[in-house]
Amino acid sequence: MSRNKEDLVDIIMLMVTGYPHLQDIVDHPTPKEIATGMIQLDTISFCQEFRDAFGGYDYDHYYGSGDFAPSRAMNHVATFAERLAQRDNWLNAAAVYRTILEEFAEHGRWLLLSA
Repeated sequence: MSRNKEDLVDIIMLMVTGYPHLQDIVDHPTPKEIATGMIQLDTISFCQEFRDAFGGYDYDHYYGSGDFAPSRAMNHVATFAERLAQRDNWLNAAAVYRTILEEFAEHGRWLLLSA
């Protein structure tokens, strides 16, 4: 089924309303914008996404339910990095992968200390 731009915007707005965590994806530039140099990569927004995911998650909750916010954030950011790599934008892809590692290392240490 082919959709026009207005229909796609409506669908995205409905998705964000139903799943507020998708707003992070909407707010980030696209991998194409980064790879073509239209917009410069800013990993700070990815760091904030991870901090929000770790900070807002109830660790007493059974995280095997598939709604583990840090894992969801990691999958989103890793997919972003993968798309950069597919466009041969290796330096920016590496910067995004490094951000994933640094954020999980920082919060993973905190989780071990609080256990």
